[in-house]
Amino acid sequence: MAAMKSARVSLIVTDLQMPGMDGMSFVQLLRNNAVLKRKPVLVLSGAVTDEAREGLKALDRVQVLAKPASPEALLAAIKQLLS
Repeated sequence: MAAMKSARVSLIVTDLQMPGMDGMSFVQLLRNNAVLKRKPVLVLSGAVTDEAREGLKALDRVQVLAKPASPEALLAAIKQLLS
């Protein structure tokens, strides 16, 4: 989090399954941070459930893709987030 606050970050890519913190909690931390709350987030995960998709869908500037994602789907999601 500290590194992202001080660096110029255009897009944050994360997974739902990470050591120490799950992706849902991570995205919530981002949205509660004054510096990072408007940054676009791409969640790319092999653990996308309907519950996770619905919870993330409610958040602004978040796209969810299930792994494996095609290059076309990945590019489309990034373009949408950065537009």
